[in-house]
Amino acid sequence: MNQEPNEKSLIAALNQNWQHVRHIENERLQFTYIYVILVAGILAFLEKFGFSGHIYLIPFLVIFSFFGLIVTLKIGLEFDNHISRIKEIVKKLHLDEFMGLPTSYSGIGKIIRVRNAFIGFYVIMFLMWLYLLITTME
Repeated sequence: MNQEPNEKSLIAALNQNWQHVRHIENERLQFTYIYVILVAGILAFLEKFGFSGHIYLIPFLVIFSFFGLIVTLKIGLEFDNHISRIKEIVKKLHLDEFMGLPTSYSGIGKIIRVRNAFIGFYVIMFLMWLYLLITTME
């Protein structure tokens, strides 16, 4: 028996989805902080002890950068899922004019998004570490 959710359950669902969106945003930033700190530490280690340790560290950075790309893509999909649910709830509650939600992107707006900046960052880092690994192994 499928029945329409009442206003109270819709507000509870809105709250849960909104909290998860905030968590997703923080999760992406926290992962990037860890990535940057780890890379800085590895670069400092390599600077101090030379590139003799690259045999183990550079492949790790290649894999970790690829992992960062995968995490960013997954987080983006989760974000979109929750925002679409929030938009549905807002529409059912007739709160469209009161909620500030991400707009639908088109044209240049699809390219210039924070998510795409994170994706680009991890792609560049992956390619840079892969290039460094290949050139130092020759």
